[in-house]
Amino acid sequence: MGKGTPIRKRLVAFSLVGLISGFFFVPFAGARGENLSTLAPWAEWTLGAFAATLVFAWAGLKIADRGNLPMPFLRPWELKQPSEKADRQSFVRICFAVGGVFGLLAELAVHLFSLPIYPGIFSARIATVPFAAIVAEVVGHLFVMSALMVLFKRTTPAILISALVFPFIFHPSVAMLAPAVISLAGIDYLLGVATGWVYSRYGIEGAILTHAVASIIILGIN
Repeated sequence: MGKGTPIRKRLVAFSLVGLISGFFFVPFAGARGENLSTLAPWAEWTLGAFAATLVFAWAGLKIADRGNLPMPFLRPWELKQPSEKADRQSFVRICFAVGGVFGLLAELAVHLFSLPIYPGIFSARIATVPFAAIVAEVVGHLFVMSALMVLFKRTTPAILISALVFPFIFHPSVAMLAPAVISLAGIDYLLGVATGWVYSRYGIEGAILTHAVASIIILGIN
């Protein structure tokens, strides 16, 4: 792998999923208080998610390929090469285990410390999972963590630093230092660390699946 590895198929796939995930995020934004009486929020979230995914996936894929970082299924798909069946089975077990354990622990923390729950009906909350699992992972890990791993050539600092992206994606008001928001941001940071560890071993596909499993549990139980 290297500078000349093609990224077109992966970039198109990420961008289309980003577009769709932005659209499905809008009802949740409405539950948080955003006015949905016009088309503006639909356009902003849909096109914003598409643009962010397009830009960060383009850069992240190039960096990950140049650094030969793991991508066990998407890269073989791009290059029309088979993926290993044994690796696929291990991949699913690890992602579901890490995502499931983290999701349950995060939900337990929310209830033990009486942290704010997520607004909206069940379907609106669950519809945000693609945005959380794909757009956030493309920005935080495929781009930021890949760049840090290539720069530092060390995994641990890259995981710990890139995880700082997640609190600001999900709770941008964390800068206001409100205790409840800081607590939720702390959960998101730990999720970023967990999915960063998975990314370092099982690629962006693993990080996305792990994040999705955790998010389904957290948003579903709420």
